[in-house]
Amino acid sequence: MPRQNPQALLQNLQDAGCGEGLIAQFLTLYQAGQYPQSLALLAQHRRTLLQHCHEAERRIACLDYLVYQMDPGTLVPIRNPSEPSIPSEKEALPCTNL
Repeated sequence: MPRQNPQALLQNLQDAGCGEGLIAQFLTLYQAGQYPQSLALLAQHRRTLLQHCHEAERRIACLDYLVYQMDPGTLVPIRNPSEPSIPSEKEALPCTNL
């Protein structure tokens, strides 16, 4: 695996939301040439970030549904056309226990 510019590598890890502990662990593995293990750390961090995205999307859907329940005529804040519409009462997920 080619060596990365240390400054750029550190900046990329920080930009990706890696904490100090994860960065230290990654750099230890990376500098020791243990690339599969360092890649596994990055993959785990990616899964964590994606899980947080899904949780945030679910919370937004809950807010949208609450607005809809309070006033069906109220327009929900601007949404991306590729996002699903507000669920009907039968389709709605409970907005508890995240």
